[in-house]
Amino acid sequence: MMQTSWTQSAVADAPDLPIQAQTMGNETGSDFAFAVYAQLAQIHRELGALSTAQVQLDAYVRESEVRFSDLARESELRLTRLGEESERRWTKSSEESEKRWTKSSQESEKRLAKASEEVEMRLTKAGEESERRLTKAGEESEKRLTKLSEEAETRWGRNGAKRPRSGGLNRAKTLRSGGPNRARSPRCV
Repeated sequence: MMQTSWTQSAVADAPDLPIQAQTMGNETGSDFAFAVYAQLAQIHRELGALSTAQVQLDAYVRESEVRFSDLARESELRLTRLGEESERRWTKSSEESEKRWTKSSQESEKRLAKASEEVEMRLTKAGEESERRLTKAGEESEKRLTKLSEEAETRWGRNGAKRPRSGGLNRAKTLRSGGPNRARSPRCV
């Protein structure tokens, strides 16, 4: 084996070497090789531990990524379900509101139609009633006029000398025949 001499400048150039390696300048070659191999074994063990830790860290990162992906998917599914549920509720609510509005407008339309029919029937009934009253009043007026004219003729016929003026008799006949004064009440005669 080859021996290497360690000097202070070599040690100063490599400040990160372990202390044992920095003090090896006075040792024999076999002791030095043993110390180097021991340090290499230590470094190898530390590298193994680091690589094991790196493998464990990589496994933890992958596991965390899987958990994060699962949580993200679950959250997305929940949000999607909540959105769909909200949309269904909103659609149902708007349909119910539209049905209520349609029903209310139909009921209002029915009430309006019924009220207008009732008003029309009342107007028709009132018109018929007014026509009957007018007809009845006209008939009663005509009967009174006829009766008054008959009474007048009877009175004048008994008192032969007292003849009514010709205008009065003609007026009574005109009233009976439906002349221009027919619309007047019997008091005006």
